[in-house]
Formats: sequence, C-alpha cells, structure tokens
Amino acid sequence: MLYRVFSINELAFVLPILAFALGTHALSIFLARDLLGARGAFLTSLLFLVTPYETLASTANVPDYIHAFFGVACAWAAYRGYHRQSDRYMALAAVFVVLGLLNRLSAVLLAETLAVATLFTLRQWRRWLALLAAFAVLVGLMCLADFFYSGLPYGWIVNYSGPVMGGYDVTSILGYELMLYPRYVFHHNDYPNWMFGLTGWCAAFGALLALGRAVLRRAGGAEWFVVLAFFVFVALFEFMPHRLTLHGYWSHPRIFRYLAQISPALYLSGAYLLDRLWDLGPRRSPVGLGAVLCIAVALFGLQRTPRVAGPLCDANRDGRQLIAYLRTIATDEPVPLFTDFWRIELLQAQYPGHDKAWALHGVGSDSKDEKVRFLRSVQEGLVITGGATLPWYSSIDLIVSLSRLDFTVPPSWTLLRQSDGKLASWRVEPLRVWSVKSQDGGAAAATVPP
Repeated sequence: MLYRVFSINELAFVLPILAFALGTHALSIFLARDLLGARGAFLTSLLFLVTPYETLASTANVPDYIHAFFGVACAWAAYRGYHRQSDRYMALAAVFVVLGLLNRLSAVLLAETLAVATLFTLRQWRRWLALLAAFAVLVGLMCLADFFYSGLPYGWIVNYSGPVMGGYDVTSILGYELMLYPRYVFHHNDYPNWMFGLTGWCAAFGALLALGRAVLRRAGGAEWFVVLAFFVFVALFEFMPHRLTLHGYWSHPRIFRYLAQISPALYLSGAYLLDRLWDLGPRRSPVGLGAVLCIAVALFGLQRTPRVAGPLCDANRDGRQLIAYLRTIATDEPVPLFTDFWRIELLQAQYPGHDKAWALHGVGSDSKDEKVRFLRSVQEGLVITGGATLPWYSSIDLIVSLSRLDFTVPPSWTLLRQSDGKLASWRVEPLRVWSVKSQDGGAAAATVPP
C-alpha cells in the first residue's frame, strides 16, 4: 500500500521497511515498560536510536524488519497474556505468529521459542492453551483458504519452505559462518566498523546478570524473559541451521539483514543491564554506574553511525548520479546499455520509462572471465563500470571493475562521465560511463549518445 501511495522515488523504496522498523521500536517500548518499567522502556528506546545498525537497516530496505515486528508483537502479547492470565492476549500472540509465517516461514522459530517458554512455566501450562488453540485454528483456516485458492492445502508451506528454508551447504566454511554474527554484534564488520557499537556487549552482560539473578532466585519475570530472549531466541534465529543432515550444515549466506529480527532482544537485554546498574555507585554521587555506561554507549554509537551508513550512502549517491545523467543523454531510440545485473535492477526499479531509452544487458558476478567476455562482446552502446558495490549485501566483485579484470579498454570506447569517491573496500575505482561506437561507423553508431 505504501509503495502504491507514493511515486517511484527513494523515499518510497525505504518507507515500508522504515514503517515496520518504527513499529518494532514502538512495540519494544511497550514490552520493556511491562518488563522493566518506565526507565527500562526509555533505555530500550535509547539503544534503538543510538545503535548504528538501526540507521543502516531501517533505510536499506531490509525485509527482515517485518519479521522483527511480528516477533516483538508476539512476545509482548504472550507476556501480557501469561501474567494477566488473559486468553485474548494469548490468542493475539498466536495471530502474530501466523502473520509472521505468512511473511517468512522461518517464523516457525517463534513457535519453538514459545515452546521453550512453556517448558519454563510447566506449572502454569493452562495459560498457554488459548495460544495453542488459536494457532491451530488459524493454521487450519490458512490451509483451508489455500485449498480453495490453489487446490493444495499445504501449498503456502511448500512454496515458502523451498527458497526460504533450504539455503546452501556451508559445512566447509562452518567456522566462518558461525563467527560472522558474533563479529557483527561484538566487534567490527567487513568494512570495518562497529555495527552495533557497544550495545551488543551491554546485551551479553545483561543476559549474564539476568541468568545469575535467576539462578540465585532473586529474579522475577523480567530476568527469565531476558534469559529466554537472549540465550534462546537469539541462538535460534542466528545460529540454528536452516537444514541439518548427517552430511552437512545448510544455511543462507550470512548477511547483515538477518540481524534485524534479533536486534530488539539485544536492546532489551542491554536496557536491563543499564537499568539494574543505574543507581549503583558511590553513595553521594549524583550519577550511577548505569548512567555513565548509558552516556558512553550513546556517544560511541553516534560516533560510529555515519561510518556504518557510509557504504550505503556512497552507493546511493552513485545510483542517483547515474540515473540523472542517463536521463540527460537519453534518445528516442533504445540504446544498448551494458553493466552488472545489480545496476540493471536498479535502473529497472528507479528509472521510469527506462525501456524507451535503453536496452539493458547485464552480467553476473560469478566469474571474472565471464565479465571479460561480456565486455569484449560490446559492439555499440553504453558501458557502465566501477563505482561503489551493493553495500552490505555483496563483495566488490558484484560490479564490473576494470581494475580487477584482465581487460584493456579498446580505442572504440570513449569516456563520457566519471564520478569519483574515496577509495574503500566497496569502491576500488570511479563510476564511469563509456560510449562504444561501431567499428565500421555505420548507421547504428548514430544512435549512441555523443
């Protein structure tokens, strides 16, 4: 609906995800208020605002934030339903689980987390009956609707499970796979920058503090909830394989967007630590240890945010300048345009009427030899090379960078435009637009922009 309301522009591109990110933020505040009180809710909100990852993820069209929204909504409804002994809230939690399943089938991990929560509270197992009953009824209704729609009652499960839950056999790089998320949360990333600032460390120590208080029986519902959220929910989403066989560990490529669905649990756990330490310190000191840590976390996160968002801003700048330039040289007849598949998709998504001016031809990132053959096959048209790669999603080899290929620019290529930027791991050369004229100089070359 948001895509349809707004015209094709960058705001429309990120607005749906940004809306779900803000919704996740709001629901996390409600959940933290129920768990920790007003100060805990404030600290949870603060960690949302000062963690660099949030600025990056909520503006990079990260679809897992829809998943995060339903996860937090389910946790909030289930917590209220359990402590208020309310069947309505429990049924509402089941609704959020099913809506999460319709978004991505990996939301089944929400059901596994709720199962662990049920084991933690076996003496009160009757409080979970409304959630289980509502979940069974809703899944049955979904299967019935799918039967009338497609003739296959489990079609929505089969169609979602293949591409979403299959993944790839990553057994040969299992150490790298399992260490990637901890490195993102507790250390720097590939660029390198601290994607979560100090928030991840606050979350880890908060979970350990909650576990210690729970074991020593000094805990209430908040401590057990933090333990469940951090040690169970985070582990299920980030470290469990998508498929496990006797021969291999299957998972999708571990890219940064999968962290969106567990980030609210990290902020809640970090807020728990700061809240419990808030008044700890010298008796006459007006500021406690938690307040000092809060200031340090906020300042470090705000200092890191521009650096974490830098690759995304750089790539977006390239895209805007490229589309603006192509519009100025467009002709009435479609001109062949050669570049990588990512920029092909970018032009198709953000350049209305591109098909009237350009005939798009793309090359993948799998092989450098294939890229060389692709460039040598160009007889006439425009070629786009270099610039910033798709940040956070792929390596520099996604794009066609001439400096990384065994290819010499032929005399028939003329440089039309060059957009430079600071050299970095995501940009090894300027973005260049080349005009290629036919060797025989026939009529076909007349359609190439000057």
